[in-house]
Amino acid sequence: MSPRKKDADSAATISRIREAVMEVLKISQPRDAFSIRDVAQRANLSPGTVTYYFATKEDILRDVLVEHTARLNASIAGLMQRNREFENDVVFLEAVIGEMYAFAMRERLYMELVALLDAQQNTLSKEIRSGARLHIKAAAMALGPRVNLEPKALEVALWACQSWIVKMATMSEEDLEEYFGDGEEAEASRLRLVIDTALRCLHPIQTSDA
Repeated sequence: MSPRKKDADSAATISRIREAVMEVLKISQPRDAFSIRDVAQRANLSPGTVTYYFATKEDILRDVLVEHTARLNASIAGLMQRNREFENDVVFLEAVIGEMYAFAMRERLYMELVALLDAQQNTLSKEIRSGARLHIKAAAMALGPRVNLEPKALEVALWACQSWIVKMATMSEEDLEEYFGDGEEAEASRLRLVIDTALRCLHPIQTSDA
């Protein structure tokens, strides 16, 4: 269910609710362990006002996922529009992987929530998987001419790459420091590992020296 919109005041209220949801998500463990009352208190609204726009907690979570997916779609579309700028397949794939990793890092909170909801057997998890399949198929069509993989094998490889990128982006701070240290050099090392591992899955047609 999409949030109800009637006028400018309604849009402002919806914006307040969305901001409040982000705040409660940051402190919720697990990420979906919050209530409509928590959101209402954070937004300084009554629970009744929140439920007027989002009838259930599932509606709130779905709205979060819709907003997240819109940003993901924009990121993917931007990359695909630049496809022709890259003559070398490896360089293009490195740019794609790097951007997807950067997106995952920017959206780390949402990635954790998506992973949590995806593991649950409910309507939202089915919607997440359905959306993910569409993204994978679209990516496979765009990347097909750049790799030495049959379409179905490429889709499987993209699933593996997606899981790997999300896993790396959502590692705990303690694990990150243990394996990579801290600072810019450590972050560059982590990005290089993400890219190299993904490239081994994707089998680009050209080599980096082509």
